[in-house]
Amino acid sequence: MYPNSSVTVSQDYLFNLFGYAAAHPDKIILKEMDEVQTIKSEIFIPAMSRRDGEGRLVENVLFAGYRVAFGNQEMIIYTASPVARKLLHDVSVYASTFSEAVLVFDQGFWRPDHNLWMEVQKASWGEVILDEGFKHRIQADYRSFFKSEKTYKDLAVPWKRGLILIGPPGNGKTVSVKAIMKDVKVPALYVKSLHRLCADHLLSAIRAMFERARREAPCVLIMEDLDSLINDMNRSFFLNEVDGLEDNDGLLMIATTNHFDRLDPALSNRPSRFDRKYTFQDPSESERRQYAVWWQNKLKDNKDIIFPDSLLDKVARETEKFSFAYMKEAL
Repeated sequence: MYPNSSVTVSQDYLFNLFGYAAAHPDKIILKEMDEVQTIKSEIFIPAMSRRDGEGRLVENVLFAGYRVAFGNQEMIIYTASPVARKLLHDVSVYASTFSEAVLVFDQGFWRPDHNLWMEVQKASWGEVILDEGFKHRIQADYRSFFKSEKTYKDLAVPWKRGLILIGPPGNGKTVSVKAIMKDVKVPALYVKSLHRLCADHLLSAIRAMFERARREAPCVLIMEDLDSLINDMNRSFFLNEVDGLEDNDGLLMIATTNHFDRLDPALSNRPSRFDRKYTFQDPSESERRQYAVWWQNKLKDNKDIIFPDSLLDKVARETEKFSFAYMKEAL
């Protein structure tokens, strides 16, 4: 098309002709060529935080031609990089939000999980058998956090918090986590696995995990079996993200572990990371009796099973040092 001209091509994604022209109107003048059919699109940019709104649409030039005056030179620039604006916006918002699903992080990616959401809907603090004072302390901790943004700001400290639920398996940590996920009025994000093929991918997975959590904040970030998620390869990077080299405002982290002794002291004892530890001991005799009553009620409509009140105390006495999981098997 231009036999007497030289052609220079750039594929650098940082080459922002329009940004430069807007910043330096005294150095460069652009004028669209009438004989070139311009093609533009709209790109959806998610909001940095959920509280900043849904995001915004930014105009992107797919193809256009410009006559350019730059210094004492004149040149022609073609730029190449048609969707309805409303459709693009609505589809992008739909793709970045989820209903009737929990966002689960697994193998380095976030995905919506409807089945986990269904399990969470079945959970209730009323169904969780724990010492009432212990249960209320956990509830007060996470509920007060989301009401205390102003207090944190007034004290000039980051509005973030970490809780660890500790104890042997089968004593109510997981069902308590599900009750929390159902109870909070903010998004609950669940981390299932951080394992990737190599160290670099592992670190990028941790970054992706926290980036999404920051975007959803205020939210709850659930990390079950923390001792298996964090290891020597990723510990330092994980701690940097927890400490908030970037803004972690509104982030409540809740972790569980069956092996608190395996956690690095930088995780288990360092202030401003996981400040509260709640130990789920084997159930007391009173709690074992409550669990037996729960099963009695669950089976009351089964005419083939007889579970009289006289068995309740017997079950409670004879299951000393049983976890709830062991009691379930025994019953």
